[in-house]
Amino acid sequence: WATERLLKVGNTLVAGGVADKQEVVKALLAEAERLAEEDIEVNRRMGKYGAAVVRQNSNILHHCNTGALATVDWGTAIGVIYECHAQKKNIHV
Repeated sequence: WATERLLKVGNTLVAGGVADKQEVVKALLAEAERLAEEDIEVNRRMGKYGAAVVRQNSNILHHCNTGALATVDWGTAIGVIYECHAQKKNIHV
C-alpha cells in the first residue's frame, strides 16, 4: 500500500507535467514522511486497543519481528507491551 501511494504521487506529478527530478523527489519524500507518521499513529492506537484486553499481572508469550524491525517506530505487537508498561500493568513477557 505504501509503494502504491508513492507511485501514485510520482505518476500524478509526471502526468501533470512536472519534469524536475528534485520536485518529484521532494514530493515523494514528503509523502513518505506522512506515511511514517501515519504508521506510528496507527500502531500506537493498536497498542492501546490491545492493552485494553490485557489484565494486570498477565504473562505474555510473544515472538515475532516487532518495533522498528517491522514498522516505523512503535510497533504492533510490541506496542501492546509498551502500552501495558505505560499503564503499569506489571506484565511479564
